Amino acid sequence: TPIVTNNTKEIDNETDCEIIVEYDNMKKIKEAIVTLRDDPHLCRRLGDNGRNAFVKKYNWNLMEQKLYEIYETLLPTNVI
Repeated sequence: TPIVTNNTKEIDNETDCEIIVEYDNMKKIKEAIVTLRDDPHLCRRLGDNGRNAFVKKYNWNLMEQKLYEIYETLLPTNVI
């Protein structure tokens, strides 16, 4: 499923899975949803890109390892 968000372009530049809209701009939110409804190829591409990003970069196994690495840099080794 593609994402309609007001988040920064940082994630979009990496994954190309979202349409970015201005926060609280109902006109732009509606336009984004209508665009996805009317362009099934775009909708599918963004959705596929999001799924690929999850599988390759944002899945729990990878996030868990990154979290442990952060803990290890922040805490003394005898605490973990």
